[in-house]
Amino acid sequence: MSKRHDSSPSVSPPLEVTRQIDGLADQFERSIAAGKSPELRRFLHQVEPTWAPVLLRELVAIAREKLADPLAYAEQAADWEREG
Repeated sequence: MSKRHDSSPSVSPPLEVTRQIDGLADQFERSIAAGKSPELRRFLHQVEPTWAPVLLRELVAIAREKLADPLAYAEQAADWEREG
């Protein structure tokens, strides 16, 4: 089984990874604010597979908060989890 299909890591990410996740979440949020529909995969592929579930939770939470139709991102998340 691929690491990205495992549940989120039981330990917190290192500070460097946390900063990377925060930066990617900020980019995702700015894209949405600019009226774009960023693809989750583009962001998830920028972190190590171990930490992708942590980033995924962040991105989906942002999509739910900021978008009128967050289901599109729920579908992308489900597709990403099925791959691999």
